Amino acid sequence: MSMRCSAVAALVLSLLTAPAAMAEDELDVLLRRPGFEVLKRDPDGTLRAVGKAGVVFERWGGVDTVVGTDNSGRGAVMCAWMLRVEMVGAIDACQLEGQEALRQDLLRQLNAISAFIVDNSLEPVSRPELDRRMVERWSRMRGPERETICTRSGHAAVVADMARTPRQRLMAEVEELLSVPRPPVMNYCL
Repeated sequence: MSMRCSAVAALVLSLLTAPAAMAEDELDVLLRRPGFEVLKRDPDGTLRAVGKAGVVFERWGGVDTVVGTDNSGRGAVMCAWMLRVEMVGAIDACQLEGQEALRQDLLRQLNAISAFIVDNSLEPVSRPELDRRMVERWSRMRGPERETICTRSGHAAVVADMARTPRQRLMAEVEELLSVPRPPVMNYCL
């Protein structure tokens, strides 16, 4: 992705909250779930990483934090969700003309990605909760963050880049993203 996408991702990551850390024993809990396997142990036998369908959960910084990373080659589902939330919000907040078809495509993609998140999340999350998070984000984008979103963040440039991408390619990317059930995580984002 472009540097503009990376800048938008960095901004969004600072604005959206997503579960990032798990309890110390969470790797053991994950390992008891169907499809998870041990990927790494320390020489003393301490469990360091488990995985499922290309998503790796690994202890970082000692034993307190577990970070999930999507190494499936399909993309991090939460990152894709977040990017689309941001782009719809930018189209609306900045009143970007001529983007209604892209906006509708992004909403359809968000619908599919949200269903995937609900079906595959390790922690229960409901569709109304995801929808609430989107609406709250869009409200902030139309309100106190509007000037930054519309003039300094690069959101409009990313929307323009997406609008130039063939529609079939954007839809195929989401189909590929969702083609394998796996835990939705934020990393690697863009």
